[in-house]
Amino acid sequence: MFPSLVLTALLGALSASAGTIDLEARQGSNFDACLAASKVTTLTSSSSGYAKAILPFNRRLQYKPAALVYPTSSSDVSKVIQCASASKISVVARSGGHSYASYGLGGKDGSLVIDLSKMKSLTVDSNTGYAVSQTGNLLGDLAQGIWDQGQRALPHGTCPYVGTGGHASYGGFGLYSRTEGLLLDRIVSAEVVIANGTVLNVSSSSHPDLFWALRGSAPSYGIVTAWTFATLPAPPVLINYHITWSSSISRSQAISILDAVQQFAASGPPKELNVVLTLGYDS
Repeated sequence: MFPSLVLTALLGALSASAGTIDLEARQGSNFDACLAASKVTTLTSSSSGYAKAILPFNRRLQYKPAALVYPTSSSDVSKVIQCASASKISVVARSGGHSYASYGLGGKDGSLVIDLSKMKSLTVDSNTGYAVSQTGNLLGDLAQGIWDQGQRALPHGTCPYVGTGGHASYGGFGLYSRTEGLLLDRIVSAEVVIANGTVLNVSSSSHPDLFWALRGSAPSYGIVTAWTFATLPAPPVLINYHITWSSSISRSQAISILDAVQQFAASGPPKELNVVLTLGYDS
């Protein structure tokens, strides 16, 4: 029997202004009043849905946000960022919420979590092939949406429940990546809200320095509310196959298999061929 080896894409959190607060002291503060005035759906520690909303993907790291907000537009995101900034409260965005370090909850107590799950618009321009996808979309939403709107495709990870916000920010590696690169490589522009609440549309010709920084380090510079991707025609034919070895094989046989796979990978197979080798117990 062999210990399992798992390769997973990490979803990082999007963060802005620094500072932590006492949750109880915050109640009744200017921060609460500002969020109420924004008219953006808000959960606090006294809300009935708060406990469920703060359940982390990694149950070992549980944090208590000052509040969670659910914007439906970049304007909403701008409003709540300004509320947090005025009260010196740290801000974090949550796209899919799969951060192992619980960065989607701030990575500490007392943050404002901007949950993007209500921002799921997705449109594909049939002339350019450009897809504008809000960052509330998960990978499954993105893949299905661009297929439905013209049978388009993008290189990205395989888990349909991972958020596109962090996945695109940090790379976005998947089975199609040997052929077409990372999801990050397909970004042509972004709508981003920076720390002072300004909404910007950035690209290689508009705020190019910020556009460069977002592709790999977006959480350090703002909250991306929509990506524009240059999609590709979906491959007309896909062939999937599996080779399975029994867990009863010997140590020397396992070593031979691993060695053969590595030699094959180094031999220059066609880039259209993507191989995943998984070591694990029988399911």
